[in-house]
Amino acid sequence: MLNQHEPDKEFVKRLEWRIDRELRLRNRSFQATGWFLRSRVKAVLGLVGLMALSMGIGAAAVAGAYQAQNKERRAPLISEFQQLAELARQHLASITEQLQRKERDVSLGVAKQEDVREARVNVAEAQAQLRLAELHLEEVRITGHDPLSNLSSPLVSGRDFVGEGLRIEMSVPQAALELEQIRLRDTKKRVEVGVVFRSQDRRTGGRTPRPGD
Repeated sequence: MLNQHEPDKEFVKRLEWRIDRELRLRNRSFQATGWFLRSRVKAVLGLVGLMALSMGIGAAAVAGAYQAQNKERRAPLISEFQQLAELARQHLASITEQLQRKERDVSLGVAKQEDVREARVNVAEAQAQLRLAELHLEEVRITGHDPLSNLSSPLVSGRDFVGEGLRIEMSVPQAALELEQIRLRDTKKRVEVGVVFRSQDRRTGGRTPRPGD
């Protein structure tokens, strides 16, 4: 006869079986849940990766299309400013040749020094036109669009193309001012010489002055 405080052996076996079964079911449930969570995480990560890849491909395609379009616009613009620079170079060569001819004529006594001075101003203007055309060509090669002209325009690759262009343009009036200053000095000299001759004419009565007069 069993002690009243001792559990029935059959009851203990059934209890152990039920506990073991419950543990197995829980383990299976945990494994299934873990697999499900891991699958969801992998799926999400895969989706994020796919989205990132798609965005990268899309961005690369857009960048490629923009570069192609920019290159398509840049090529004819560069060609246009290359032609302008070449025309300015040819014009400078022609003006320089004219200056050299005038200088020869002055040395032969068949032209005036004034003609040479005017030709030098023309050469200075042609030089400024060429430098400006070359400057614009540099800017177009960098930016791919027409040269900027506003004083508030931003720097381009660290260069102030607008300021450089203004300094080149100012060289032309500077050369013209120097020519006018020379003309003014020459005019003053002629006036002074004319005043001297008129003063001598008044003293001599229009006759040629003799020594001692």
